[in-house]
Amino acid sequence: MIRAQVAFPWLVDPAASASVPASVDLRLAKRGRREPLGALLEQARYSIGLARKHAAPLAKSGWPRARTDGLEADVVRLEAVTATHADKRSSTRAKAASEQKAIDEVKRFVRVLRAALPMVLREVGPSAVEPAAFRIGGELRRSVGRMRAYLESLDAGVKKLDPQLAPYFGGKRPSVLLAKLRAGLDEADAAHEQEREARKPVTWQAYEARGRVIQSIEDLHRVARIAFDQNPSVRASFHKKILDDARRRRPKQEA
Repeated sequence: MIRAQVAFPWLVDPAASASVPASVDLRLAKRGRREPLGALLEQARYSIGLARKHAAPLAKSGWPRARTDGLEADVVRLEAVTATHADKRSSTRAKAASEQKAIDEVKRFVRVLRAALPMVLREVGPSAVEPAAFRIGGELRRSVGRMRAYLESLDAGVKKLDPQLAPYFGGKRPSVLLAKLRAGLDEADAAHEQEREARKPVTWQAYEARGRVIQSIEDLHRVARIAFDQNPSVRASFHKKILDDARRRRPKQEA
């Protein structure tokens, strides 16, 4: 299949996504998604300073002072939505930590159960409970789905062996512990997922704010090329070196 060539791909609106709020400009969000935040803010302040310094010639070439004010306002909005996003991310991490704690508790229960079962099954005999009732059938790892399914499969067998297993669980009925573990795992998983879903709109708003700022910076620099066509030194000062350097460094930092 031959792909259609687009001369100016940044002018084409990308297909809408179900996870993106309708109020978000998806084109800008995708444009800003990969921009390094700190460098983008520093670059914006540098470019705003140049725009203030050369306001008169820029205004004559299509960049009025109001557009510099608008870029400055976009930077303020970006900082605000970034702070909100950081709060949401912190909350998500807290919910994730609670989920991991619930997973640890399940894994500890399973370890105790597996250590006690050979002794208990010898005591009650093979006719009481089939050992296959406790078989995992694969690695649980830290998968909430696998753990949920395994705990559910254990329910009947553990209830039959409640008295015999209780001494290995500090005298507590393992069937009661199992029910609490299942409820705790479900609650922690649901809370984590809910927090992740609540964060998505703010994440896209943060991406959009970045995209809006970088778009304005590039527009300013385009006008500067027009305004200072006969002044190479001033024209060259409207560069994106701060942002470009950060983009080049980022792959090494991520690795």
